[in-house]
Amino acid sequence: MKERGNKNKGHQRILASVLVVALAVLVLIVTLVCKSYADRNKAITELLGVWHYDQYTEYEFWEKGNGCICLDNSSHFEFTYKVEDDTLYLDFALDYVTDCQYTFSVEGEKLILVGGEGTAEAGKVYELTKNK
Repeated sequence: MKERGNKNKGHQRILASVLVVALAVLVLIVTLVCKSYADRNKAITELLGVWHYDQYTEYEFWEKGNGCICLDNSSHFEFTYKVEDDTLYLDFALDYVTDCQYTFSVEGEKLILVGGEGTAEAGKVYELTKNK
């Protein structure tokens, strides 16, 4: 009988160890997901507002992932946007406007966009200033 009791205790220890490892992995996954979500929300919050590229061009980022590129106060190209890591994706409402993506960073009142897929000039750096 004593031998069977030791086997049960050994199985219980193994089971407890597996459960502790599984719990640690679960906590790590939840932490990483929460951090990713917080980083994405921070990036979206930083983008909100009106950004001027030149005297004719402004980018507007509204809440809920909508925005507009306005040219000369006469041409408006609405889009939806999303952020993944340091990439900004623009999906234009008009089918004849090419959807595009930029690598981006926000440095205070400056929005730095680097042209990527679908932009007029891949690799070109665009510096925009936030409207106050």
